[in-house]
Amino acid sequence: MPNTIDGVLDWWAANRAEVAAVRSGDDTLNYAELRQWSLHAAAFLAERGLTAGDRLCIQAPNSFEYIAAMLGAIRLGAIAVPINPRIHPRERNDLIGDFEPRLLIVDTAADAGALPEDVQALPIEAIRALRTASGEADPPRGVDEDAMVGIISTSGSTSRPKGVMYSNRTVIAAAMQMLVQEPYCGEGARVLVYPSISTSAGFLPVFQILVFGGTIYLGGAFEPEAALKIIESERITMMMCSTIFFEHCAATSIFPSTDVSSLRAALTGGSPVSRELQRVWTEKGAVLRQIYGQTECSGFATFQSAEDSRTFPDKCGRGGPFTDIAIMRADGTPAPHGEPGEILLRGPTIMRGYWRAPEATAAVLKDDWLHTGDLGMLDERGNLSFIDRLKDVIKSGGYQISATELEAIINEIPAVESVAVIAVPDERFGETPMAIVYGQGSVTIADVLEHCGNSIARYKIPRYVVIEDAPLPRLATGKVAKAEIRNKYKHAHEMLDQVR
Repeated sequence: MPNTIDGVLDWWAANRAEVAAVRSGDDTLNYAELRQWSLHAAAFLAERGLTAGDRLCIQAPNSFEYIAAMLGAIRLGAIAVPINPRIHPRERNDLIGDFEPRLLIVDTAADAGALPEDVQALPIEAIRALRTASGEADPPRGVDEDAMVGIISTSGSTSRPKGVMYSNRTVIAAAMQMLVQEPYCGEGARVLVYPSISTSAGFLPVFQILVFGGTIYLGGAFEPEAALKIIESERITMMMCSTIFFEHCAATSIFPSTDVSSLRAALTGGSPVSRELQRVWTEKGAVLRQIYGQTECSGFATFQSAEDSRTFPDKCGRGGPFTDIAIMRADGTPAPHGEPGEILLRGPTIMRGYWRAPEATAAVLKDDWLHTGDLGMLDERGNLSFIDRLKDVIKSGGYQISATELEAIINEIPAVESVAVIAVPDERFGETPMAIVYGQGSVTIADVLEHCGNSIARYKIPRYVVIEDAPLPRLATGKVAKAEIRNKYKHAHEMLDQVR
């Protein structure tokens, strides 16, 4: 049996045909049906020129057909490249220029209107129609354990997103690590998935769950009361969401009366779990368990045990059975327990590299170690505490927003001389961007919002904008002094009106 995602799907379809693979609302797709659909999708895509190594971009909301299309591409040896359905057409076309896909699947025909002329676009309805296709499909198979199966764009410290590459072996190793580490995985696991498949928090769990034979519940747009009802009615065993989503659920009027005791693995990240939040969930039989990870390490490198989470809710746990963790000082020497430093990771779940970016890859992958750019420390038991991001990324409502990307967009305004984008607290999304702008002339808040609205996705547009009348402070290197600006404006959002 090849060590590939499509090989695992074949096994489940042959041996557990009637097990539910994906559910959404009242609709269910079992493993045999999902395999058959993916075979027809593979044949359909092959007829339109998709071959091994080609990229298939998909820009659509989460759905059954989305998963079938990705599995079809992977069976051909092609690479699935999900694109955030909420991004601006300019951003999408930049990504298309980077990935050069053979085909693009879009949610509706209208979505293809602003595409480059040389891109062949297909409506996702074409994949939907294949669910009931008759007859046998026998597409060509491009099996290679180390071939790439997916690329996920990640916002980091550079102004343009980087494409994180995963192979069959990488994805399966991540699934096996979760299966070994977590007793509630495997056949019978019922996992509620809310994040977009265009993010690592959506893409990776979908494939990991299919590898270990669980059931995916596609939750759609997150609504806390609806999420609680799904957890109770479907007896969900695992859910992976940002901490703020668990806070929203706990704040609903139905939380006290909802049975969430089936939730054996409530995994969360993005911000620490407070002792009060841990208490209200634990009293209902579900322990929130902090994780640490990033797109470059297949989503997660650690998650806290249920036992330790009750005592240390702010810690992230020890490394997985296949993952080593180290803390490095600024001088490149190992940091002892209790001393902060950069978090380094090593193991088979680490990305293969960044798409067509050898210099960026070499900067973070050194001697088999992934240099995460995050600050943390280990205690004497090996438990990781996440301290801060060395990378300038704003985590807002499950999405990552690059401050550097936003600064580059705002700097395109002729009257802007300098700009700093920082994260400020947001009750709904956890964090949101604030832009501090200095310009010579008559730059206004309206100018900033209009330009951002014409250039980037709405969720990236700064929720607060400050126009400074003096140059922004700078370091001796000439860079804007972000730490000084963060300190100056750490409470400014409490006094400013939101601009959107």
